[in-house]
Amino acid sequence: MLKNSKCILIFFVNQISCAALFTSMLGCGKLVKLNDITLALGSTANGKNPAQPTKTVGADTKIDFLFIADTSHSLDSRRSRLSKIIPQFIAQIDPAIDYQIGVMLAHGGASPHSGRLYAPLGSPLVLSSKLYHPHEIQTFLSNTLNTIQRDVDEAYGEALLYSLSNSLTPEHLTEIRNAGFYRDDAALAIILITDEHDLCYPTQSYNSTSLQNFTPVTTGSEVIGYRRYCINPSNGKPSITSSKVFSWLKQLKSSKQLSLAGIVHRDGTKIPKGKVESIGYGVIELVQSDPHGILMEVADSDFRTQLNQLVNTLVNESQD
Repeated sequence: MLKNSKCILIFFVNQISCAALFTSMLGCGKLVKLNDITLALGSTANGKNPAQPTKTVGADTKIDFLFIADTSHSLDSRRSRLSKIIPQFIAQIDPAIDYQIGVMLAHGGASPHSGRLYAPLGSPLVLSSKLYHPHEIQTFLSNTLNTIQRDVDEAYGEALLYSLSNSLTPEHLTEIRNAGFYRDDAALAIILITDEHDLCYPTQSYNSTSLQNFTPVTTGSEVIGYRRYCINPSNGKPSITSSKVFSWLKQLKSSKQLSLAGIVHRDGTKIPKGKVESIGYGVIELVQSDPHGILMEVADSDFRTQLNQLVNTLVNESQD
């Protein structure tokens, strides 16, 4: 992790007519002025449990899958395995569904990748079932998840909530939609992948014994990153929290068009001793905000059943 970074984030949110207003952001010495975001508020979720599809998949069923990936060194020992097993769920998707897949890196505001779709050289930015065979999509997704870029400062590639929020700012939202993603008429499934707690989870508010299986970084870099990207410097209050991110997502999509999943540590017995890994605080809270949210253990060897359940929930909800 880099120290003494000069990047400072100013990110605050006001409420205007029940709409989110992103007002300003300062990163790497460059002030990025953001226009007002006015997104219609979605209805509340109806509390149904995920289930197998009970209706025939219509020709107009559309789903955008967004994977947000931790790029820190601690995940490197799992990255190759995850990049092979996560795409396996694609083979189970009903061919009648018009689906697309994108990847976003969990970078802080100093990184040019924060809040933007990412693909390495040779892989498409958006993987569309209309353009590629499922086997090709699996190969491309595997390559993208395994070929990441490092973050440039104390966000350390563990700023999943921040990067997701950054994607909803006018500049990035327009860019993503111009790429054909975040489609207005498509459901959105977001899958967050990490072996750590999220940068914007206030771990410094707890001592080391208050959080289960929490190992703080001794250099203090997490505190630097948290203050830089997750706190409003004008009042010292959190600007990025799981509840706020969920609210912004609900403004982007109705409850029937949104589903969340996390591939994180949720079982402390599966965290290797001596490793800087922890329960996925922050991501867990975001996913649990969704009544249909699905949490998976990052140390497990198969996610096909749970990811297919995510698809089935969206299919059922979108056709109610």
